[in-house]
Amino acid sequence: MRSDLHQRPQLPAQEPPQGHRARERRGLTAGDVRPYATGEKSPYADTLTPSSCKYPDELRERATRLAVEARKDAAGRAGAIKRIADQLDVHPEALRGWVKRAETDEGIVPGTTSAEAARIAELEREVKELRRANAILKSASLDSTGQSNSAG
Repeated sequence: MRSDLHQRPQLPAQEPPQGHRARERRGLTAGDVRPYATGEKSPYADTLTPSSCKYPDELRERATRLAVEARKDAAGRAGAIKRIADQLDVHPEALRGWVKRAETDEGIVPGTTSAEAARIAELEREVKELRRANAILKSASLDSTGQSNSAG
């Protein structure tokens, strides 16, 4: 069997257009420039690490506060999240999630607060650990009494 039949052809390297879909979603043309797109360093660049969130805490808190305040005003409620997200260069769905969590934590919207969710997760971990320990103790108890689950 010839080995050259199984080799993939080398394709020329092509660079995809940088952010063309994001520009289209925001209604921007190729000539429009977003903040810091010119190579200028963002003031938040030093606070981000690859393992951390996409947005720094200060930006998240500021955006959330502005959006919650805007949503309290009946006149500015429509489109507030999208408008503020565009102003601060934050993804609207990210901001929507932050606002939903903040409104739930403040009691504006019914739901499970962040503190309650953390407590539930902690209790679920504890239950899982206790069930595992129970299973170990049961199997050890059966082994010490000489009983076995297998029919022999």
